[in-house]
Amino acid sequence: MNNSAKIAYTVPEALSALGIGRTNFYKLANEGKIDLRKVGGRTLATADSLHRLINEAPAAHETGDV
Repeated sequence: MNNSAKIAYTVPEALSALGIGRTNFYKLANEGKIDLRKVGGRTLATADSLHRLINEAPAAHETGDV
């Protein structure tokens, strides 16, 4: 089975994908909203947690930030 979907992202990849800064990223991780794993010497964010973060965030029109 050759599934090319990533299951985890390095911190720089996750920052780029989310469009947020490192400080906010680690704040969200400390709040348990982003799941981080250590593999080898690298810190990886699970793809599931990044998708969940976006899917559970309110729509911009709901917050008045449009």
